[in-house]
Formats: sequence, C-alpha cells, structure tokens
Amino acid sequence: ALAILRDIRDKRLKATAAVMIGNRNSCRGIAEQFGIDFHNIGDEKGNPDNRSMVDLFDKYDVDYIALARYMRIMPPRACWEYAGGRIINLHHGLLPPFPGFRPYHDAYTHHMLTYGATAHFIVPELDAGNQIIHQSTFTVTPGTSLDEIIRTGETDNEPQCLAEGLRRVVDREVELHFHRVVRVKR
Repeated sequence: ALAILRDIRDKRLKATAAVMIGNRNSCRGIAEQFGIDFHNIGDEKGNPDNRSMVDLFDKYDVDYIALARYMRIMPPRACWEYAGGRIINLHHGLLPPFPGFRPYHDAYTHHMLTYGATAHFIVPELDAGNQIIHQSTFTVTPGTSLDEIIRTGETDNEPQCLAEGLRRVVDREVELHFHRVVRVKR
C-alpha cells in the first residue's frame, strides 16, 4: 500500500486513492499519513466482514481495487461486480509454480535461487490462471537464509511489483480480455 501511495503522491501513478480498507489496524497510520479514509472491517481475529467491504467499495465509487497481502478469497459479489480487470492482487510468490500461502517457503524447499512476486487480476473463478499483469524477481546466493529472502521480498520486491502492475492497468497498457491479460494496442 505504501509504494502505491508514494507513486500516486510522486505522480508516477495516475490515480487517486479513494479509501484504504483493512481487516486489522496495521495500515491505519499509513492511511492517515496520506490523508485517506481508513476502515477496519475485521473482527477481533481479523476475519473480514465481506458485506461491509463491498458496501465501502460502492460508497467510495472505486474504479479499481488493489489487494496487498489480502490472504483471503474475495467474496463472490465483489468478484462479479468488479470483474473485468478491476481487482488487482499481489501474490507474494511467482505464479504459477508457487501458489498458496507460503510461496517463499515452498521455493526455498525446492532450493530456488530466484524468488519473486506476481501482480494479477482477480476473477470470479478461483485460480483460473492466465491473469498475470506483472512479475518481478530477485536472485539470492546459495546459503541465503529464508528469513533474509522473505525480508527482501516483502520490503523491496513485493511493493514494486504491485505498484508496477497497477500502473500498467491504470495507464491502460494491459487489460483483461476473456480471462487473458492482453497488451492494449496504441
């Protein structure tokens, strides 16, 4: 979220942040720093109130939804109402080889030296594939600890990946066409 807000502020991303929604209060300070309304829709365990989330999308009349570390399945209503390339998600691993909740761990188990993140469109069908907007990678040397790999991914690679993926969509460089990401002809 911070990388996106900085890119908007610095005019690298031609967008306006309408609202920040979270299932915990950890992003409230970032929203306040940038003068954006923040809504916590999580219960005491962080489980989101999906109805409230969709109602807030409607209230703020959002054009796009950017998900950063939203480790939940989007509610079907949101997927259908905002289908067609309007929901952009950051997956903290390279897709398709490392889906799921622990892609760094999975890649580490396979002794990978290249790690990455994937910005992709969300569609109503879970894991339908072929919606990749942008991927960014980083390489480590043999013996790099898993903790160091995760730190590098979370602090350096993932924010840049989501910001670049969102920029490509907002600038209309790519779009979702029949569940495939295609370049827009200019």
